[in-house]
Amino acid sequence: MCRRKGTLSIILILLFSALLSASTALVFFLTRGSAAAVSHEEGLRSVYAAESGANWALSRLSSGAGGSTSLTLEEGDRAILVRITDDGESGRIKVRSENEKGDHRRFLTIDFSSETVDGKRILTVEDISSVPF
Repeated sequence: MCRRKGTLSIILILLFSALLSASTALVFFLTRGSAAAVSHEEGLRSVYAAESGANWALSRLSSGAGGSTSLTLEEGDRAILVRITDDGESGRIKVRSENEKGDHRRFLTIDFSSETVDGKRILTVEDISSVPF
């Protein structure tokens, strides 16, 4: 019996070491996962902001406003650059959305053609891409 006096202490130390290692690993993975979730959310916010800028440009063109223009919209920590080139028959909308840091950029390019029917401008989207500019 005397030879086993320290065995329980060693087993408890090993058990606590294993629990500490497992909890440290769990905290590491949870922290890493939450950072990835925040990054994903920021990316989605940039996508939605770019889409909103494109919708604004399409609405502007559909209402009859023509010609080329460039505009920067600010929404919270987001800057949305909208560039419209329009020659009356065809054109291109370029939108860039980014946060303050510039690390979550999203791009959207829409090529369109237009015609006037009964005094109303009709736009037809020919191509959509997300190539950086």
